[in-house]
Amino acid sequence: MAAIEAAKFGVRVTLVDKGLMGRSGSSPTADMAMSAAFGHTSLEGDLGKDSIEQHYEDTMRRGEWLNDPALVAIMVREALPLLEELETFGVRFSRTAEGLLFQYRTLGHTYARCCSPIGGGHKTLEMMRKEVLHRRVEVRENIFITRILLRGGEVCGAYGMDIESGEERVFHCKSAVIATGGATRLYPYTSASFHTTGDGFLLGLEAGAELANMEFVEFTVIPKVGLRIISSSGITPFMGRGSMLFNAHGERFLTRWDPEQLERTTRAVLARAIYKEWLEGRGPVYNDTSRFTPEIWDEFEMSQGQALHKLRAAGIEPRRERFEWVPAAHTFLGGIVIDGRAGTGVPGLFASGETTDGFHGANRLSDNAISECLVFGKRSGRFAAKHAKGREAPEIPPSELGAERERLHGQFSDAGEDPRQIEKHIRNISWRTIGVVRNGKDLDEGVSAFQEAQRTPLRVRGTAELLVALEARHIARVGEIAARAALRREESRGQHFREDFPEKREDWRRILTVRAGSGGLIFGERPVPESSGYEAAAL
Repeated sequence: MAAIEAAKFGVRVTLVDKGLMGRSGSSPTADMAMSAAFGHTSLEGDLGKDSIEQHYEDTMRRGEWLNDPALVAIMVREALPLLEELETFGVRFSRTAEGLLFQYRTLGHTYARCCSPIGGGHKTLEMMRKEVLHRRVEVRENIFITRILLRGGEVCGAYGMDIESGEERVFHCKSAVIATGGATRLYPYTSASFHTTGDGFLLGLEAGAELANMEFVEFTVIPKVGLRIISSSGITPFMGRGSMLFNAHGERFLTRWDPEQLERTTRAVLARAIYKEWLEGRGPVYNDTSRFTPEIWDEFEMSQGQALHKLRAAGIEPRRERFEWVPAAHTFLGGIVIDGRAGTGVPGLFASGETTDGFHGANRLSDNAISECLVFGKRSGRFAAKHAKGREAPEIPPSELGAERERLHGQFSDAGEDPRQIEKHIRNISWRTIGVVRNGKDLDEGVSAFQEAQRTPLRVRGTAELLVALEARHIARVGEIAARAALRREESRGQHFREDFPEKREDWRRILTVRAGSGGLIFGERPVPESSGYEAAAL
């Protein structure tokens, strides 16, 4: 979205992808449903009741008031026209015979505002890919960007490595947008088929940007068939259409957790409740779709067929058979701190999507992720283009290139530990120490283990092992940041649950931040931006 928007301003745009454009990262796995307060159809009969003010209120409340109100106001307002722009690209959304959007109420929402594209993530990204090429954006694939290059504190380029040949790739630019997702590979159980490794967090951090809310990792639940865990967009498509959850004793156990919202509670509550059922011997937890009508199934097949196909490929017919749900890492809610123009505070550096912080606070409202990605993808492209337009192209200091070459290759040798084994070790540490349920003792151990993983000599004997070694270093560093932030937050809030501090505390309603300093990571904190409501935030 950033590339499409930037290209409208007559500047030269290059989109650099670590994999294949539209086929890498978490997006292809997602159903790409977005939330927007159109107030169209609803299974609950609340047609016409929704508003952007209510969408704002729901997002702030479910985020436990750690969100940035100005960013949330922009997102809920601009999601509506953005859906209409996607349709001009060829994306088709599920609609009724009368032409209204088929909207249903998903986790945490007061009203139905989920909009599902027909064909899910793959089809949506196919249409966006065509639009990128139509705009004559230069696309460079299979390139791992490892450093944002600066001159006098301002962006002047980006340094990367071709992941097939290992050759150096240098990009001169007047501005850059980081939109590289989160760090799902930090965990062994995730909802994404294609894992992200925290590259964007560290690119921003090393360039001088600030990270915030890194203790808030979002956990969801995903299907399990036999011994096979099915990577998918998570539980929302089922719960939003009226699925129910029962434990092994036949109890609808969410009556003990959220008797009002039940299966439409937040992901944080769902993941923790299912985790607890297992720990206390009442698992597995099963899905029940007995309330689905033939019309609901028909719409589900059309808009979310990918999720159903995966279940059928695993040997389950979801229309007739029940299946298990198990916890898994879903997204990162923290990231690079940005303003309303998607600026990071570093001249020429912008960011958008899961790489950024500010929208979700302690817990994400279901389907807000795609709205956030698209709205601020568009904004980051617009303001990056405006920053670049009319500026002289800065020269890249040779010292910057030399330092990055030395950093990439000088930290490894042909002796040491297998980077694949170290990566596996890091992922197991993460699940045990910064998983669904946390405590101070485990977090302390996690910090030490992540630091040790960063110091462990790694064996690199070619481009493939260099790539794995770099990614292992990245997830270890992100793990350290998340664990240290989680250790500092001595309360339970949203997706962050501490067994040793199980209650939410008002004195902890503050933002935990981290910057890179000459002596290592510098942790700090700041007050939460206050807002008296949507109108005030929108100003």
